[in-house]
Amino acid sequence: MTEPEKQCSQCLAFKPLGEFYNHKTSKGGKMLACKYCKNEYARQYRAANREKINEAQRQRCAANREEINEYARQYRAANREKSSEYNRQYRDANREKINESQRQYHSANREKINEAARKRYAANPEKYKEYERQYHAANREKINETKRQRLAANPEKQHEYDRKRYAANPEKWIESQRKYRARVRHVRNQCSVINALDPKKWEILQSKLKALDSTKTKKKE
Repeated sequence: MTEPEKQCSQCLAFKPLGEFYNHKTSKGGKMLACKYCKNEYARQYRAANREKINEAQRQRCAANREEINEYARQYRAANREKSSEYNRQYRDANREKINESQRQYHSANREKINEAARKRYAANPEKYKEYERQYHAANREKINETKRQRLAANPEKQHEYDRKRYAANPEKWIESQRKYRARVRHVRNQCSVINALDPKKWEILQSKLKALDSTKTKKKE
């Protein structure tokens, strides 16, 4: 038995009732235009009124922010794995867009972000110190490489920063330089007594010495 048909009011084609959206108040319980024509009209309207639609969405979100946030929290709690996978795929597909958005936000809200970070650190200093220790221990080479690149790109800026640190805490600066020189001497002494028959250990010590030499530079007033 064939499905009953209905004529679309837009394209005038006869199509099965399944090709029409349901509508309670319409005759026969179906819309006058078929799904294709309705979707095409909606697509053209969105393309022609993008700013108007976005502004209306922003206003609705601002007026119902708490309700929307609560719904989002409940959805994430009930669909944690699904939400995590969706977020991961979105970040992978839009990494440059996300990074650019974050750069713009940080540039426009630098003081606000710094103040929030200071408050978090003041409330949990030990927690953040422990996190920094773990991060530095796990990413030592990455951090050293970033420092080397930053120093090579902005030597004068780095020197000015070090001069300010020295002026604010000369004793602390002298102590840090003493510890640095002690570490360098220790590595050099190790290198001097390593037997040439142990190339693997020799290579490790050479890389340590190179890292120490490249991450610190002598500052002269």
